[in-house]
Amino acid sequence: MTASWSAPLNAFSGKLTALAKLPQEVAETVEDELKKQVQADFNRGKDPYGEAWTKRKKAYPWPIMRKSKTTLNSYAFNAKGKTIVARNTSPWAKYHQKGTSTLPIRMVLPEGGVLPKTWNRIISKQIRRTFKKIFK
Repeated sequence: MTASWSAPLNAFSGKLTALAKLPQEVAETVEDELKKQVQADFNRGKDPYGEAWTKRKKAYPWPIMRKSKTTLNSYAFNAKGKTIVARNTSPWAKYHQKGTSTLPIRMVLPEGGVLPKTWNRIISKQIRRTFKKIFK
């Protein structure tokens, strides 16, 4: 006599297939949350790690980097496979991000391969949500 049960293994196989897609799904679902985080940090005048931007030497009637709001409104996030790509189309964003000999660094996007705690929380939360959805 022979007996076999493939249904549980097929179900598990389907979950493993879905699990393999988890990084891409997470990348696609955190785009908006990361953009909101950038906007929140920007409005507080802080870099992604919570450090305040260098104050100006001279006072102006508008907040730093918000005279026209072009820089703030030019950030976009896109998932490319398992990677999240952030970009800014404003011509001067790169000068604020990296600084120059006359302009202090006013970082908006994380650098150096270390994600800020706020970004890690956003991504980790979505990983947990997606994992629970797969294995419910």
